Amino acid sequence: MVRFAIVVGLAVISNGQTSSSPFSSELDACMKIARTQLDMLKCASEEAGRSKAEAATIVDQLLPKAVASGTPGASIAIQESERIWKSYSDAFLIAMYPAADKQAAYGSTFATNHDLELARLNWEHVAALRRLQQHYTAK
Repeated sequence: MVRFAIVVGLAVISNGQTSSSPFSSELDACMKIARTQLDMLKCASEEAGRSKAEAATIVDQLLPKAVASGTPGASIAIQESERIWKSYSDAFLIAMYPAADKQAAYGSTFATNHDLELARLNWEHVAALRRLQQHYTAK
């Protein structure tokens, strides 16, 4: 039953995507072998970590390109957008799960669903960072 709820949650989280799942193939492979709720939480947590690491890698590559572009203030704007992104994603997750007692309100799958939502947000952010990366690579 729990596995069904999380799989349904994955479908709901990715609903509205025009292409394939926003998640990595590693998450899919992990979820296929997960047998317990703890296993699924580990898969979701690892996915959130992967998405966060990918965003950080792109930012680390992007900042020198922005500086090299000769565009005044570009790197400062990118750093500011990262600060604002962090505030936005934190606020979004609070809005998604506003109850004070999250376990009571959202059940035992809360942590897994939260990490999956965080990963989805992060992958969307990665896509935006890649657009910036293309922009500054073209200059």
